Amino acid sequence: MEHHKLFRIPDGGRNRIMDPFVKENRKIAITGPGRGSGVSLTAGLLAAWIRHHAPSEAVALAELGTAYFYEAYGVEKRFIHRDFHSFYQLMAQKRNIKNVSNTEEGINWVLHCPQDSFEQQIEWVPCVSDMLRLIHNISGTLCLFDCSGVPSTVLWEVLPEMDAVICVLDPLPSSLIPATADIERMRLAVPDTVWMVNKMNRGVHKGELKRFLGNVEWVEMPCLPLEDLYRAQYNCVLPYSVLPVRQKTEESLKALWTQLGSLT
Repeated sequence: MEHHKLFRIPDGGRNRIMDPFVKENRKIAITGPGRGSGVSLTAGLLAAWIRHHAPSEAVALAELGTAYFYEAYGVEKRFIHRDFHSFYQLMAQKRNIKNVSNTEEGINWVLHCPQDSFEQQIEWVPCVSDMLRLIHNISGTLCLFDCSGVPSTVLWEVLPEMDAVICVLDPLPSSLIPATADIERMRLAVPDTVWMVNKMNRGVHKGELKRFLGNVEWVEMPCLPLEDLYRAQYNCVLPYSVLPVRQKTEESLKALWTQLGSLT
């Protein structure tokens, strides 16, 4: 993977405007085989953690696949007194996206919006070229790309554009076994993949998990209580803002960041 030089922007506040002329940044894909492994949750937690612990970074979080954050994070309420720009709608209209940002809590949110297809009167589906345009034109020194729901054929077109890849796994055997081929392909094609096993709990047989994954090291993310995740959505706050979530994920996110630092 090509390593990009980093141009750091001093952080002036949680809702600062990001410099649209920052050309060089680091791009990190967050993906996972199958559904329900926790890719979006991981992406959101990591973005918030970086925002708090690496304030010199201008963080962007973009959805390349399944829509999640707009509803889950109460984005409509957060932007009730200001415009929220739909990058996908702008691209569908062939408009410039370089000078656009949706900065909230120090993160540039590049998300699918419910009104996108309604205003366009069609169900517009971004193609590979649209995704590449998005990947190379959003503002930020550190850009996280949530690849939930991106078809495998498309995913392997965009992964070469990334400086690092995080693969999130659900350790449940019925989730791992059907994903065997995808996991093996990731191991061979992207040997520097940062592996994260989500939903770790005392029921997971670590010996069997190690036998299945082979000689790869992974970061463990504990299984978070559902009530904490529900509380975050009902209170319209980021999950990382909920104290029990922050306490339970701190070590895992720090370990994830450390591994990423060696790659980017």
